[in-house]
Amino acid sequence: MRRWYPPSSLPILLVALAVPFAHLRAAEEEKAVERLDCALDVLGDPSALWKLKADELNKHFPKGERKKNPFFRMNRGKTRVVFNPKPEDGVEVGYSLFKGALPVQDASLQLSSGQVRRAFFSIYHDGASAKLEPEGVDALEEKAAALLTSVLGFDPKPFGPKKVTGGVLSGKLWRNGEYAAFLSRSVGDSKTKWIQLAMVKPGDEASLLVVRPSLAAFQKEAETDALHCALDEFVTLPGAFKLTSDLVDLHFNVPGVRARRGNPYFQWLTGSRSRAHLRRLEGDLVKKVSLTILDGEIPVDEALVDFREGKLHGVTISIYNRGDSEKIGRAEFERRFQRCSKLLTDILGVRPKRRDADRNSGLQIESWLWSSTKGKGAIEYNPGAREHVSPEFLRLRLAPRESKGGMAAAMSERHSARPLSKLTESVRTSKRGDTFIGDIPMVDQGMKGYCVAATCQRLFEYYEIPSDQHQLALAMGTTAQSGTSGQDMKQALKKIDYRYKTRFEEVDLAPDAYWKDLRRYIDDGVPVLWTLLMSAQAESAQGTTPAKEGEGAQRRAVRVVGHMRMIIGYNEKKGEIIYSDPWGAGHEFKRLPRGKAYGATTGMYVLKPTVR
Repeated sequence: MRRWYPPSSLPILLVALAVPFAHLRAAEEEKAVERLDCALDVLGDPSALWKLKADELNKHFPKGERKKNPFFRMNRGKTRVVFNPKPEDGVEVGYSLFKGALPVQDASLQLSSGQVRRAFFSIYHDGASAKLEPEGVDALEEKAAALLTSVLGFDPKPFGPKKVTGGVLSGKLWRNGEYAAFLSRSVGDSKTKWIQLAMVKPGDEASLLVVRPSLAAFQKEAETDALHCALDEFVTLPGAFKLTSDLVDLHFNVPGVRARRGNPYFQWLTGSRSRAHLRRLEGDLVKKVSLTILDGEIPVDEALVDFREGKLHGVTISIYNRGDSEKIGRAEFERRFQRCSKLLTDILGVRPKRRDADRNSGLQIESWLWSSTKGKGAIEYNPGAREHVSPEFLRLRLAPRESKGGMAAAMSERHSARPLSKLTESVRTSKRGDTFIGDIPMVDQGMKGYCVAATCQRLFEYYEIPSDQHQLALAMGTTAQSGTSGQDMKQALKKIDYRYKTRFEEVDLAPDAYWKDLRRYIDDGVPVLWTLLMSAQAESAQGTTPAKEGEGAQRRAVRVVGHMRMIIGYNEKKGEIIYSDPWGAGHEFKRLPRGKAYGATTGMYVLKPTVR
């Protein structure tokens, strides 16, 4: 018989039913976590560590009956190995060294030619576990040092305190002709307490002097859906100019998280690691990354860090831009300007010179320039932003005195683009029959409708014209949601001719004429701006990101979207065009049959230098 309950009794009944199920669920969650132990002793013994090969790791850390090894993960290229304390849902691993005497939070290996070259261990980080009092951190460091001395067979030398990449290091250094080991710790009144151990081969000691992120601490912080990333390292002299692409990799690259796609702190925009992009992020890994400079006082939207031959070439930091930032008033804009101005005056040791905007230019900038024997700096903003016009962008640049190209042009009075005769130096050929333009900087438009602005930034940087996509968006009337109209783009590019001695041209789209003209432009070292319609589903199938494609706020609801790419080359024999998208690493060099490309085309344009 069906039992009926009066409405007044339903809440009581539901609570009564919920209580046992709540207890059952809690018990199931408690049982769901499997805790494993893993001894890393083979990694803590240099005599065994340097002989260890990638293919032998499964022997030392067997997975048993599991499909995947819970103790470590290795990338496909067999160059990195990560020992993750939370390798998968419901599994936690406790690592240790020296027969269980020293707990380890996480570890990573870097390999070369299949053999271990570097080993890193996070011994303690108070962001990943119960905090120790200062005396407890001291005791743990002394214990680790005693165990290392016993294993290595000789006493260490004290090191530091010394300012290095990522902070200040102090600790103990063991070094002989076969290896170097460094037990380092946080210094003084540091907000975060940590202890790290690094072991490397001779000649690689520079990689020891880096404060590396703790994977365990990162995982715990990520649970709050918010990460903080201080960029003070890039605006502190002389340390900033000593940075290399390798040091940036070590300092910001969270173990086990790829720097090209998954790392929440930064991405390499090129396979050669010539440009790193740090930005505020909203994605699957965490909801937000907070970027700051000046000890957290000044928020940052994004930063581009450029390298040449592995050494820092310049830093561009977006302090404010309309596309990414919450709107700010003139008082806050002025506060940020004054703090950044004082920073550059203090580190470069000179007073700045003002550079007014050219009212006849499409790209209008007001700026203050610093130049001394220590380096060069600039602060740039839209004209009138400090007086009567709404703030649109504010950016800071810092570069070594010997910087060249677009970075040097941004901090000088030079207004003309590279001469046409110099562009041919960037034209390359390949055995496959490709003719293409190399050396074009990469930009990532992010999640905004900035494909036109971002593509034009790449073009102007190649021409050594200082600009960025936010500044270009202002000139073109671009919004983050709706993108740029074709007419706005044409008018904005035409305005630039006067100042930069360039000429805007439309490519004849007649079937025979366009192919001939395209090859001529590429042979002259002139990239072609290509607007087209494309299928979001088809492009997604090729492995790109649909959310970045095309312009228009409703692009999720449509199959065909508008987009701008850059044509950088061709293959005459195979009848292919070579193009690039403003989406970062992996999108620098793509190809498409000319017939298929022509069918999707809505326009082709060039901005060609007139000075030979």
